[in-house]
This record gives sequence, C-alpha cells and structure tokens, in this order.
Amino acid sequence: MRLIERQYEFTVEAPRAEVFALLSDVRNLNRVTPEWFEFEVLTESPGEMRQGALIDYWLRYRLMRVRWQSRVREWNPPRSFSYEQERGPFRYFRHEHLFFEESRGTRVSDRVCYMPPGGRVADRVIVRGDLDRIFSFRQEKVAALIGPRRCESVRQVAVAD
Repeated sequence: MRLIERQYEFTVEAPRAEVFALLSDVRNLNRVTPEWFEFEVLTESPGEMRQGALIDYWLRYRLMRVRWQSRVREWNPPRSFSYEQERGPFRYFRHEHLFFEESRGTRVSDRVCYMPPGGRVADRVIVRGDLDRIFSFRQEKVAALIGPRRCESVRQVAVAD
C-alpha cells in the first residue's frame, strides 16, 4: 500500500513564533484536539522539545482506546517540526508542521502522511473524514487560544491517493 497524504492550511493573525510556540508545546496538545478523541498526554514534559524527543499518549479512536507514541523527527523553531508514530494504530503516520510568515500573519500548513489499518477503504470510509474534523477543530481552537485575532478557515490543499 502506498502512503496517503493530506495537507491542511490556515492563516492566523499572529506572529510566527507565537503560533509555533502554541502548537509545539506538548501541554497544548489536549487543548487543540477534539474532546471526542479523548486525547490524554502521558508524557508530563519531555523537557526541552528537541529532535528525538518521545511523546506518549492515550486516545480513543472510534471504539478503541489506543496507546500512541511519537518521536520528534525534525525540530526547526520557529519554522517547522515533525513527528512520526513509533507505536500506535497506523502502519505508518507522520505529521509535519510548517509555519510561514505572511503579510497578514502566520500560515500554518500541516502535512499528514499515513498508512491506516484497513488500507484505502478504511481511509475513505473513516480516517479521511476524521482528519478533516480534527484539523477544522484545531483551527478553531488556535483562533480561540491566540485571542481576538482573525483566523482563516482550514482548507485542504492537496490529497495524494
């Protein structure tokens, strides 16, 4: 099975360093994840975030409660960071966060590459829609946490099947 790629973007009227700090802080993961995901970070604090750091958490994916572990693969503040699943429900999962300075604030681009259990059928029936909902929620929460500044809506910018 080939990797599936989804990419999401939104722009928020805030400096890149502020948006990067919000989204790269492990303590904020619960805050930018929908409640229905029942996301719980187990790693109190990995210390200073860096390449190679491990993050452990529980989440509910549909009817399953899943333990997930991610490793930070790239750490380039305030431009980007990425992590890959070390242990979890996917055959492969990588999430790359990119932050671009623009005249109206910061454009956040999220690229997710994955191979779900159940392959392309599971992706079309379940995973794709859930990812769309998660990133839509995330955009709303970032706007609320950053403050009374405008945040353009999430848009899917690319899908490779």
